Amino acid sequence: MRIKLKKAFKALIKWLLDFHLGLLLASFIEDIFIFSGLGFIIWATFLLSNIAGLYALGACLIIIGVYLTRNPIRRE
Repeated sequence: MRIKLKKAFKALIKWLLDFHLGLLLASFIEDIFIFSGLGFIIWATFLLSNIAGLYALGACLIIIGVYLTRNPIRRE
């Protein structure tokens, strides 16, 4: 039983890495970069001051909320 599970897990990882993970990353890479950039900006602002960090976090969340309201996520 354990060997079959191990082979199935390896096959699943191979399947994900060969095709589907690449497509997933390619379709969301811009969003990943945008959100990670916003995260670093907020982190740096928190290092400067907690109050300024909260303002930066609030501003980023408002901007993301407005963007997602105007451009809703497509559900297929």
